[in-house]
Amino acid sequence: MRAKLIIGAMFFLWSSRLFGADYIFQPLAVPEARYTQPMGINDLGDVVGVYADCEFCQVQAFLFSDGQYYDIGVEGASRVTPFGINKHGVIAGTLVNAGQFAFIMDDDKTTVLDKAVRADGINNNHNPVVVGYQSTAKFNQAAYLWQAGRYVPLVNPDLPGILGSAATGVNDRGDIVGYYFFDNGPCCTISQGFVIKSGKLSHIELIPLGINSDGVIVGLAGAGNDGAVLENGVVTLIKYPGSSYTQVHGINNKGVIVGYHQTDGRMVGFIATPFAAMNANGKKKATDLMAQGRK
Repeated sequence: MRAKLIIGAMFFLWSSRLFGADYIFQPLAVPEARYTQPMGINDLGDVVGVYADCEFCQVQAFLFSDGQYYDIGVEGASRVTPFGINKHGVIAGTLVNAGQFAFIMDDDKTTVLDKAVRADGINNNHNPVVVGYQSTAKFNQAAYLWQAGRYVPLVNPDLPGILGSAATGVNDRGDIVGYYFFDNGPCCTISQGFVIKSGKLSHIELIPLGINSDGVIVGLAGAGNDGAVLENGVVTLIKYPGSSYTQVHGINNKGVIVGYHQTDGRMVGFIATPFAAMNANGKKKATDLMAQGRK
């Protein structure tokens, strides 16, 4: 169930070439909210995430589409967190209702994946692939793939020292990203990012949170868990101009990224559009770019 939150939104564009990343940054903030955290974006520019009006307030799920914000809710759920949205408008996420469960939402129809805890990624296939993690007899977190009611485990549970795993993104080719964590002795627990292509798992140099059909991956990298993009084997840090902390959380097939940054104690969302996707004179508005897929 979705209820309109506000009619319009104000847009600003900010360009940045920090750390070699060429993007136009557009702030994305639910009006009067203290925190706005976008989680996923589709090829039409629709964005899902959560916001909160105050520091200790309950978060509320939102959809941003065509310049308008909408609340997202599921009847009976005390909390809804959307992590991904595909080009058909199907949303994947997690809800709390006498337990925590993954879900997918298509307009007003919600399907609860009652054998899974979270759904972090969804692709554009006619029968979409959903990835996330579920609780198993061995692990509280175990990465899975779901399609048409069938669950497939993704990480070998017998890896030495493994404590759990999670899948965080899937593209239209079926490539999957995620991470697993393992016991590194008395000092700490270590997390390792991975990508699965053609059934083969390979390690990558960041903790991934999303992947597009060109194989571009977004996630966290560095000691400070900075937002980063992995493309053609190169990790590039992303920093919102003037911000003390930036996290990137989703990417669409046009290379447009969503995330959030912290400035003056507030979490504010953003959409980052690559300069390469802009027109030759650099004056095309991000809102026009986002609308292209609807024409």
